Amino acid sequence: MALDKSAALNILSEGFWRRVFDRVHGDRVPVKSECVWAPVYLVTIPMIERGAAIPFPCAVDALGGAFALFAMAEAIVPGEPEGERLGPVLTPEEADDIARTSLVAAMLRRRRKSPTAQLGDTVSIELLRWPYWVFYHRRANGAISIRVLDAATGGRVGHKIKLGLLEAFRAAAPATQPHKGRTS
Repeated sequence: MALDKSAALNILSEGFWRRVFDRVHGDRVPVKSECVWAPVYLVTIPMIERGAAIPFPCAVDALGGAFALFAMAEAIVPGEPEGERLGPVLTPEEADDIARTSLVAAMLRRRRKSPTAQLGDTVSIELLRWPYWVFYHRRANGAISIRVLDAATGGRVGHKIKLGLLEAFRAAAPATQPHKGRTS
């Protein structure tokens, strides 16, 4: 994990408009923070062009299905991480489908025409754990909001990752008894 808690907090408070927004909404100081390890499938698919097969590693978030070309192989550390680990929502087959569809879409966007390359059979599907810093803030109206940073790169995450984490938290929360109405 490249980012510690204080460095992550500094990134979150960068920028003039971020400081203004924090003051207006009252969520300047987080109520709680934690580093969670979210499941990510690393799907390796070869792209075959002119007889050569070039493996393309793709990352598919196992909670929300967000796709990215994976270029952080040096960040992979063997073993189980310490801290809260969330279980995957997607199956490896669903992750493979998302990776293939998204890789073809990326090829079409990049070349702006029908690609000459073809996708080969999937080489491997591995389940990795990826760290995210989650900061919980209480807003002026009493609501709780979260901000999420990628703990490996320091980048802000997209909505699919954030929604996937929220859904995983909701699913992991202990079931509460239904509220019984007041009888008077």
